[in-house]
Amino acid sequence: MFALLVSFTLILFRREQQEWRRNEQLTSANNYLDVMKRCRQLLLDLELRFDSDKPTLHANYFDAYAKLLCPWKAEEKALSILEFGIGGFGDEKKGGGDLLTWAEFFPSAHVIVGVDISKKSFHVPPNVKMIQVNQTNEMAIRKICKHHGPFDLIVDDASHMCDDTITTFKLIWHCLKSESIYILEDTQSSYSNTASCSKGVNANWTSINFFKRLIDENNFAKIEKSTGDANFEWSAYAKKLTGIHFYHNLLIITKG
Repeated sequence: MFALLVSFTLILFRREQQEWRRNEQLTSANNYLDVMKRCRQLLLDLELRFDSDKPTLHANYFDAYAKLLCPWKAEEKALSILEFGIGGFGDEKKGGGDLLTWAEFFPSAHVIVGVDISKKSFHVPPNVKMIQVNQTNEMAIRKICKHHGPFDLIVDDASHMCDDTITTFKLIWHCLKSESIYILEDTQSSYSNTASCSKGVNANWTSINFFKRLIDENNFAKIEKSTGDANFEWSAYAKKLTGIHFYHNLLIITKG
């Protein structure tokens, strides 16, 4: 009888332990979701405060940004960030919303570099640098990489022209750190001839189709030897690619 009672007690105890674990896991999951929700809202609020158009025109960006960037914020990493396109078009006194957002969102950031084809002149925090240069100027980009890189995060929100987008990616890829993120915004421009792209979904050489090919390279290269396809080339970009994520009007690449 005593042995039966002990056995029954152990069964109840194990069930309670399992229930505790389930509750702990549920609490942990709920806490994570709550933290992510608040972090996303903070990012959105900062963009609003600094007059960015993202909260109104590109609200869907923030879900993706929260998933990838909020863990960095929690770690308080001394990030190096590069953004192409400061905003404000040709107005010297306008723009900078994203740069100011990154400075506030990542207060421990080592350096935040903004590149724009137009001259910009307004107050920014000491760790924010603004450089006037064309995003496809190879010598200038290499100089930026040498003096301020390598980078944890690079964002291309500049001309959105297909040639510029592809060239910039090729120039700056080597300047991304391991475990880094590359973001391309406003990818819908890939389908429009107003951005000097070949109009249409099936046009051969657009920025979107360039990045789609990276998926083929990254996956097919693993079986290249067994297929014997001598015509297939595995680019240096695909070799370091750990993930490529397509969202509405947004592309995010992670580098290993």
